[in-house]
Amino acid sequence: MQTQADLCLRLHDAIPHLPPRERLVVELLLEGKNQAVIAHVLDVCEGTVSRIRTRAITTLRDLMAE
Repeated sequence: MQTQADLCLRLHDAIPHLPPRERLVVELLLEGKNQAVIAHVLDVCEGTVSRIRTRAITTLRDLMAE
């Protein structure tokens, strides 16, 4: 059984392996930015941010499963 600390460390290690836009969205979310702010930073609509976030989560799950 993995501890919470182990999972956090693995997540931290996986983030740099994300594609650039996915990584940026995740990093901004971790900084506490909301979807509207991230959309403004990326110059996209909020729906696009949501799709990028969903892809990032899927990619992170795949990376952490390896």
